[in-house]
Amino acid sequence: MRSINKFYPNRIIKFKNMVKGMPEIIVSILDSLTGPVTLFSASNQGLIDEHLITKVSIRSNLSLSLMEEDTTLENADAVLPFSEMGRTGYCYYFYIPSTSQKGRNICAIIYLLPSSQNFELYKSIPILKPQLSVIGKEIITGYIFEAKKELPKSIQNSLKNIVAGKRCSELYLKIQLTLWIRNNTGIIMN
Repeated sequence: MRSINKFYPNRIIKFKNMVKGMPEIIVSILDSLTGPVTLFSASNQGLIDEHLITKVSIRSNLSLSLMEEDTTLENADAVLPFSEMGRTGYCYYFYIPSTSQKGRNICAIIYLLPSSQNFELYKSIPILKPQLSVIGKEIITGYIFEAKKELPKSIQNSLKNIVAGKRCSELYLKIQLTLWIRNNTGIIMN
């Protein structure tokens, strides 16, 4: 048991080092009538520049506009450079219900870090993707897109926790503990 206690602090510090800097998160929808619409944005440094939000929303949804009818988009992800803004983004895509005539819209959750932290971004994807998937499912079940309708506060708080590194740290610890138990005891946990 003592070695497990030694194991935890290293992993907490390691993840916090991964997300130090200026993580930002944006939730954007591609509306067939108005184009990209930003539902939520947060940063650990305060407000995000509106110009940055608009450009990220447009760029992250631009290539997907051609694939709107493609059902393989469900739970897709990509890493996109936003070079002129000095950022790189991890984008998680899924469909959400909508009151529009098509009945669904493409939604993207974009996690941004400064371009100088590309390595840290790639290292954090295995931790971010399951968390963004859970939040995506919360959005799918708890939100129907309508013009000027905000995301529920519980989802906004989950997104703010990712920017702060709280929610991801807990998941990272759970994953690492499961791997440690599997490697050191042979017990396979779900």
